[in-house]
Amino acid sequence: MRILILIALMACTLAAKSQTTLNVAGDGDKFYPVLFADNLFLQSRATELEIGRADVHVNGEWWGSMIARFRFHMTGWGNGSNFVNAEIYSYSYGPSNQFVAGWHDATVAGGIGIIIWLRGATTYTYYANGPVAPLVYDNVANPLPYTEPAGTVHNYLTEILPYVNREGISNQGTAYFRSGGPNFFQGSVGVGTKPAAKFHIAGGGYTNDIAAMNQNSAARIDVANPAITLGIGYNLQDQPVIQSYNNVIGNPVNLQLNPYGGNVAIGTTQSHGHRLAVGGSILAERVKVKLQSAWPDYVFQPGYALRSLEELERFVMTHRHLPDIPSEAEMKKTGLDVEEMNAKLLKKVEEQALYIIELNKKLAALEQRVNKLDAK
Repeated sequence: MRILILIALMACTLAAKSQTTLNVAGDGDKFYPVLFADNLFLQSRATELEIGRADVHVNGEWWGSMIARFRFHMTGWGNGSNFVNAEIYSYSYGPSNQFVAGWHDATVAGGIGIIIWLRGATTYTYYANGPVAPLVYDNVANPLPYTEPAGTVHNYLTEILPYVNREGISNQGTAYFRSGGPNFFQGSVGVGTKPAAKFHIAGGGYTNDIAAMNQNSAARIDVANPAITLGIGYNLQDQPVIQSYNNVIGNPVNLQLNPYGGNVAIGTTQSHGHRLAVGGSILAERVKVKLQSAWPDYVFQPGYALRSLEELERFVMTHRHLPDIPSEAEMKKTGLDVEEMNAKLLKKVEEQALYIIELNKKLAALEQRVNKLDAK
């Protein structure tokens, strides 16, 4: 008797996990909704569903192969603790030969399970840890569209939804890695997006994307929004580069450093209170200094107190530099203020012009006296 009971239990187990064929009609370039029941919901268990096709030539030469595993628990009128975890591995001769386009919880308002969009004109086999009673909506087995009890309408898809990982795991929940050892990702990693680079973050704060990439052998990190991209990395000559450019027309755009305050030091660790400090030489084709102080045109105003040449001589002989011009010791101590020094030098040039004008008047008067003496 005990043997018969054991055989019966084994038979039930095998029946629940036996291979079952699933045919999705329609077109091979469309993905049709297939409704799988979550009949283990009332047993407080997750449903485990495997969908596969191991032979790449079934339904056509190089039609493709796939092994997929779904583990899910639906919300069922908002009971929560719902999730869908998918693991998909597919092979196809062409890039369009994929088989799963997406999935959806169809129990929010009283539905019976999960919708999985499967490629049409394709034969699958499936296994489950409980009865899933698939209903195919391909206009052959059942008419399209499928409408949930809440009224949400589902038709076929022509593109694979962004959350579908066609070559690995798509988990709905968060992940904690508590090991103190290294975590290795050989491929690309995307946060909030499918990665377009080795490491790609989409959204958050003022930026839309942060991407670390190696393009044309030039490694860089890009921070971008829809309009502007800031790239930090290396060019093709392995030289470090910071570049911003317009994403629409590709032209470079202005780059701001500390626009709200703070100083910038290049080649040195100290800015000494200056907005820009450079430890070394600067090469430029042109430098324009915005005027912050008075320009010395006042030298030519009436009433300007011009030193006499005798006073100028006494000052120079005493101090060994021109009036209002810093001494060598002062210059070494405080450095050269380009705007201030240009203004002071111009002041001296204008004073020299006044001296020349005054001397020219004296010379003209002297010539007149000489001419009068010669005329006698």
